[in-house]
Amino acid sequence: MATKEKTKQDFDKEIDACKAKKDALEGLLSKLEELLQELESKDGELREGALDPISRYKLGGESGEDWLGLNFTKAGENKTTINTNMSNYGSQISTLESEIQEAINELEEAIKELEKELKSLNHKKESAPDENDISESDSSDSEEKE
Repeated sequence: MATKEKTKQDFDKEIDACKAKKDALEGLLSKLEELLQELESKDGELREGALDPISRYKLGGESGEDWLGLNFTKAGENKTTINTNMSNYGSQISTLESEIQEAINELEEAIKELEKELKSLNHKKESAPDENDISESDSSDSEEKE
């Protein structure tokens, strides 16, 4: 029993499915790029709003003017805690940014593969018979057999 030859309509269905998959991946890619940009922006805002002012604020012994007060020790501990937490946060953000970038790279590669597949399907479609041509051929074959 012979396998059915693919028609232009068959290829159209495959092309449509491939385009839909590509569109979905491009949507995901766009969303990840937006999220990465937003993450980088928020990270910058947090550093500018939290870490920079703390690191510039000099406590006793760090500048010509010592900060004096009853909470000197507690202020130093808090500054150290914030610096440590921001360092840990920075490490986690870098890891997350790296993972998002890796996902973006994988999506870009998958999109390129789908573009190649679309090109191939379109090329195959050009030489494929039309569905009407096959049905006419089948009916003429059956008439010849009778």
